Amino acid sequence: MNDLLSRSALKRNVKDLFKGNWITAIKANIVQIIIGFFGGITISGAMIGISLIVSRRHFMYTTNDRYSGHSGFGGGNSAMSFVFQAVLTFIIVGAQFGLLDWLHDHTKAPEFKTSFQIFTRNKFIPALAMYLFQWIFIFGWTLLFVIPGIIKRFSYSQTYFLYKAASDRGISDQFEYYDYVTFSRRLMDGNKGRLFVLNLSLIGWLLLSIVSLGIGFIWFVPYQNAIYSEFFRDLADKQGSQKVPEIFGKVETD
Repeated sequence: MNDLLSRSALKRNVKDLFKGNWITAIKANIVQIIIGFFGGITISGAMIGISLIVSRRHFMYTTNDRYSGHSGFGGGNSAMSFVFQAVLTFIIVGAQFGLLDWLHDHTKAPEFKTSFQIFTRNKFIPALAMYLFQWIFIFGWTLLFVIPGIIKRFSYSQTYFLYKAASDRGISDQFEYYDYVTFSRRLMDGNKGRLFVLNLSLIGWLLLSIVSLGIGFIWFVPYQNAIYSEFFRDLADKQGSQKVPEIFGKVETD
């Protein structure tokens, strides 16, 4: 259980896969890239014109004062933000599923539609249920203190991957949706620090993507998603049968 790949090895495997195949990788992540591109422009613009942003917020504040009787305004924004985060998460998960298959079998290259696979009939309800369970658990821990909430995000980070592993083995219907959150917590026991440091090692790429007005996201998004997929693949191969025998201890069915 101690022969997990190093950060450099994980990144090297992804770079080897993407060598000569960057167009394929970008195509499978294009939606998230576009969102990151506009986000990068927004952040860069904020860094340059902070005074304009402050002025705009003051205007919005005074405008909202005029309509303070409409008590549902803030709640509507929160609901829309929740939906947006859920949709973006499902797009990212879809891309990561495709990249995971590609890492397993280099002949299974992902396509543009790969990012939208979660929005199919047999995957959407499970993904939505797991998203809600994670949100509830993380929100509950965050109420206690911010740090426990952050730690739980790492604990639950493999939830969707574990559901895919069970689905690929034809046993996903043997478990409740919240079981996958529990499985993730068990698989990440002793590995949360590894994932945290892996995230830190990508900060330079993220900052470069932002200061380049979002252009860097063209390469950063596929690279990051593939590294997370490779992290799970290595973790499942090396520790899956010991920590989550319910999934990895079972024989795959045809």
